[in-house]
Amino acid sequence: MAKTRGMMDEIVTALHAEPFERFEVHLVDNRSYIVDHPDFLSRSPDNSMISIWTDESVSVRIPIEHVTSVTSPIIGSGRRKKKRAG
Repeated sequence: MAKTRGMMDEIVTALHAEPFERFEVHLVDNRSYIVDHPDFLSRSPDNSMISIWTDESVSVRIPIEHVTSVTSPIIGSGRRKKKRAG
């Protein structure tokens, strides 16, 4: 429980950064999603899930326990990644 709470805290911190800087959410299955704007990520009222909106105007629902890390993406990537190779 403490690990998932800490991960949600990292996500919330990234969402509320001033100025906002896009960030990448990494998952246990090696997928990753870049959040280009705070409006592109939402969280459930109980903090058990996040939803990330993709370029295709589709949201991906992710259980918070599937998130392994939150990082800044590599500078120079002009497009949002949907799936990480590997």
